[in-house]
Amino acid sequence: MRGAWRSLWVLAASFAVTDAAAILRSKDRLVGNIADVAPFYHTGAQIHDAAVALAKTSQTGGCGDLAIEVGQRSDDKGPSTLDVVTVTRRSSAATGNGSSLLQRRSLRRSTQTNTASDGVRAMLVYGEHARELISPESGLHLLKTLCNIGNASGSGSGTNAGGLSAALGGASELKLVLNANPRSRGEVEAGNYCLRTNEDRVDLNRNWGEHFNPKVESDETNPGPSGFSEPETRILRDIATEFQPHLFLTVHSGALLLGTPFGYTNNQPPGPKEEKMIRVLTPISDKYCDCPFGSLAKVINYEAPGNSIDYAFEDLNVPFAFTWEIYANQDLMDYYHWSRKEQKEEKKAGGAMEAAEKKMGASKDPAAVLAWSLDPKSPAPGADDATSLVQRSNKERRMGQMLSGLEPAGDASQNGDCFSQFNPASEGEYHAVLDKWTNAYRDLLSSVSAEVVAAGAASAISLSLSLSLSLSLSSLSVLSRSLSLALSLSLSLSLSLSP
Repeated sequence: MRGAWRSLWVLAASFAVTDAAAILRSKDRLVGNIADVAPFYHTGAQIHDAAVALAKTSQTGGCGDLAIEVGQRSDDKGPSTLDVVTVTRRSSAATGNGSSLLQRRSLRRSTQTNTASDGVRAMLVYGEHARELISPESGLHLLKTLCNIGNASGSGSGTNAGGLSAALGGASELKLVLNANPRSRGEVEAGNYCLRTNEDRVDLNRNWGEHFNPKVESDETNPGPSGFSEPETRILRDIATEFQPHLFLTVHSGALLLGTPFGYTNNQPPGPKEEKMIRVLTPISDKYCDCPFGSLAKVINYEAPGNSIDYAFEDLNVPFAFTWEIYANQDLMDYYHWSRKEQKEEKKAGGAMEAAEKKMGASKDPAAVLAWSLDPKSPAPGADDATSLVQRSNKERRMGQMLSGLEPAGDASQNGDCFSQFNPASEGEYHAVLDKWTNAYRDLLSSVSAEVVAAGAASAISLSLSLSLSLSLSSLSVLSRSLSLALSLSLSLSLSLSP
C-alpha cells in the first residue's frame, strides 16, 4: 500500500515544483521556513498587519463606501486570540460612536433571529487546519479586493472590486476570520508543513459540539476530549452565535470540492434546504472548479463528526453552510474533474446508470476507482469476493481521508511533501488560485443574497395572504353573526305579531 502512496507523491512532486530554484528539498521533503522556500506567502503576523493596514485605509475613505474593522476575540479558558475582520457598507455602519450598528447586533443577539431585515450576513472562516496555508491567503486576497486595491495579488491579472458596494454581492456585513489556527500556523511557517491540528494536537474541525465523536481515528483527526474543548472552536462558535449569519463558509485545501451538510453522516438535509444550497453551488462548480458538490460525507467518502458546518446548520439554523476545498495538486485535480463528470452522468441517467453498473459489478465509488488506479494489484472496483470487499473498504476509507485532506499520503515525516499537497508551490499558480476563488467568493455572496431576499419576499407574500385570509374569514364570521341576529330578531317579531 505504501508503494501506492509513494506513486502519488512522485506524480504530485513533478507538477508542484515548477520553481525548483525557490524550493529546497531533502529526501523528497520540503525543508526550511516559509520565508525561504515560498516567500510569496504571508506569515500569520503579516496577514494581521495587512488587515490592520486595510482597516486604516478604509477609515480615510480609501475603500470607498466600505468600512473595515479589525478586532480580536479571545477565550478566558485558553491562550489563543483570533483576529476578526468586520466589513460593512459605510452607509449602514454607524457614525460617531457606532451606536446604531451595535444596537442592531444587540437586537439580533436578544431575539436570536436570522432574517434579512438588517441585511444579509456572511461569516467566512479560513485556516482551521494549519498546513492549509492557501486558505488564509485567499481570505486576505478577498479583503484586499473588497477594498479595491487595484492589482490585489500583484500578478498582473488581479480582480478589482468593480463598484465597492457591489463588491459585497448584496451582503450588508461580513465577518472574516482570516487565521483560525494561528499558533499552529506559526509551526507550519517554521517548516512543519504537515501539521494540521492546533497547539493541543486537536483537529479543530472535529471539535465542534454537533455530533461530536470522541473516538480518535488518527492523530490527524483527534477530536479532543470533548466538544468545544479548544479555545479556537469556542471563539468561532461564539462569534457565529452572536452574529447569526445567513451564510457560513469554511475554506480548506488538499481537495477540490464544495460541501454541504452533513459531514457526520451520509444522510442529506431535508429536500428544500438542500435544494437551495445546491442551486447556489451548481453555477460556482461549473464556472470555477468543475468539481463535485453536495453532502460533505458523500463527496469526501468519509464521515467527519464534530465539523463546523453541521453545527452552524443544525444548532445555529444557518440556512447556507458550506465547506470549500479550493486546491488540489494536478493528479487529484484530474480525479475531482472525473468525479464531477460522474455526478453529471448519474444525474442525466436518473439513477439508471448506477443500477446497471451495480448489476455488472462495477464500483461507482470515486475513491475506489482512484485507489485501484494507483495500485493495480489491489482488488478491482466491483470485486464481489468477501475478502476483496473488506480490503477495498479499508483502502477506500483511507483514500477518502487523504482526498479530503484528513491525512497526508503515507508517512509524511519521511516521504510526504505536505506543502505541495495542500498549497500551490509556484508563484504563478498561487496567484491564479487566489484570483479564481476571490471571484467565486463574491459570486457566492451574490447568490446567497438573492436566495435570502427571495425567501424573505416569499415569506412576506405568504404572511400577507395569511393575514388577508384571516381578515376575510373574520369578516365573514362577523357577517354571519349579523345575519343570524337579524334572522333571529325577525323571527321573534313575527311570533309576537301573530294572532
